[in-house]
Amino acid sequence: PISYVSYYASYDQYVNWLEGGIGVNISRDVQGNGVFSKTAMDLMYSFPIEINRDLIVSLGLQASLVQKKLSASDLILPDQNPYENSTQQEFIPNQAKLYPDFSAGTTFRIKEQYQINFSVYHLNKPNEMIGTEQKFSTPVSCNIQFFGRFPGNQNSRSEKSTTTLQPGLMAQIQKANTYVGWGSNITVSPFTGGIWLRNNLSMNLNTFIFLAGYTHSGLSLVYSYDLWVPKNDQGIKNYGAHEVTFIYLFQYNDPRKKMRIVKCPKF
Repeated sequence: PISYVSYYASYDQYVNWLEGGIGVNISRDVQGNGVFSKTAMDLMYSFPIEINRDLIVSLGLQASLVQKKLSASDLILPDQNPYENSTQQEFIPNQAKLYPDFSAGTTFRIKEQYQINFSVYHLNKPNEMIGTEQKFSTPVSCNIQFFGRFPGNQNSRSEKSTTTLQPGLMAQIQKANTYVGWGSNITVSPFTGGIWLRNNLSMNLNTFIFLAGYTHSGLSLVYSYDLWVPKNDQGIKNYGAHEVTFIYLFQYNDPRKKMRIVKCPKF
């Protein structure tokens, strides 16, 4: 069977002398059993600004280096019959492309209970095309997210006995395509569950997302399943995607500066 496998790892922390946070992401997508692959490394910097006790604004920048590869030797063309001796002698060389990509974003945290994110990807409109001389500029993509936490303003010491609801609304806009994701997580510590939906502006349902997680001593294990719902006229069976996430929060032990705890959505 043809598979789509994605790997993702990230690390971030606050750095005192930079007065902000730094992070690195490494991701790899493998499509068509290795025919197509994409590897990316992202370097990030975030600068928080405390407007007042109830509002923190963070400004972020991201610089990425992306490599896309085509392993054409693994391709089977339509005119090649695997059960008979084919007379076709077509040759397509393996190809690769390396290019930079830049993004930026802003986060508003209000009363440690609400969070609004706005991000813009592909600011430099990179040309991602491989296997052809044709140039294609990737359109700028805008993401808007809103998350809530009820009840909010909780003391971290009472986390073990806390039940919280974390609804969210997300919109992704890229050229003429707009998708909206919405749903909620509910946490009865140490367990978390959630249901999310994804659709376009015409409310045509695209994906169901089911989530379950467990957190203990700073370590979180989250499993999610994306159930893709095709249109009736596509004649395609339902397909899904499995995702497993490990998250570890390191203890901040610098006595020189006390940092406020910011409650963020957990996925």
